[in-house]
Amino acid sequence: MKKILFAAALAGAVFMTACGGKDGGVRMGSLSDFDSLSYSLGANIGYGMSYEMKDIPFDFKLVDKGIKEGAMGKAAQEHDKSLDMLREYFMSKRGERAQEIAAKRAEQDSIRLAGGDTTKVEYPAADPEMFESEEERAEISYAFGNDIGYNVAQSGMPIQLGWCNGHNTKLNCLEYHRDSELNLGSRDFILLVAKREDMEDGRLDTAKVQAFHCPAGVLVEVYATTLHYAPCSAKKGAGFRVLIVLPLGTNGPRPEISPKNEEDRRLWACNKWLLAHRESSEAAQGAPVLLEGVNLDIGELLP
Repeated sequence: MKKILFAAALAGAVFMTACGGKDGGVRMGSLSDFDSLSYSLGANIGYGMSYEMKDIPFDFKLVDKGIKEGAMGKAAQEHDKSLDMLREYFMSKRGERAQEIAAKRAEQDSIRLAGGDTTKVEYPAADPEMFESEEERAEISYAFGNDIGYNVAQSGMPIQLGWCNGHNTKLNCLEYHRDSELNLGSRDFILLVAKREDMEDGRLDTAKVQAFHCPAGVLVEVYATTLHYAPCSAKKGAGFRVLIVLPLGTNGPRPEISPKNEEDRRLWACNKWLLAHRESSEAAQGAPVLLEGVNLDIGELLP
């Protein structure tokens, strides 16, 4: 995921693509939208670090420096050296030091309690002693950023970024791709999803569809095995605004092929296999009607 996120931030342009429909084309987006996107992506990475590595007092200026230099092929150290340093730290030193810090804190608490002091001490989440020196802190911080930046440069797969905006509350269709899709909302939104494995004879009962609330600013990965479609509003009248990240060309013109099986007949656009409900506009355009049951509408359930 890191590869995709930073590749997107370094791409230098935001593309606007069709949301749900097969038409719409691609055009350059605004720089202000790109600035917001870049910040959101960076904030998401930062959130992940604070959640999974909150015990490590990184030097974030050096992490940032490592990302930029690693991505541009100008890192101050070889990537293999960075990897060796990170493996040693995360697979050995991090755990050992965390245990030492926990033992020291427990001893201090015992001494304090024995002396009659019942005051609860709030210890910092990221203890400076997770590094044996400022030099090690600097080395690990830079190596961590360099690894991320290197992966950006090596990812090699072009992507497209598109804003999907609207006030939809209905299911209408479900689709899937051969790759994961990333969704990042500037406001809360809801995804209606189902598992491809729940399809029977190429069809899906809409009773198997589930709704998931996606908070603003939280990156959501929709797997290739997940049936999904356009986002839905999470609040009456609020609408949604969701960044969609997909392999370049997805939702473009449908390849000219001679269908050889049922899946080929579901191919509605480039890298887009579609299951339409009979009430949808896509069905009126000739999309395969493969959703059975109620065309779900969450509008009346919204706050």
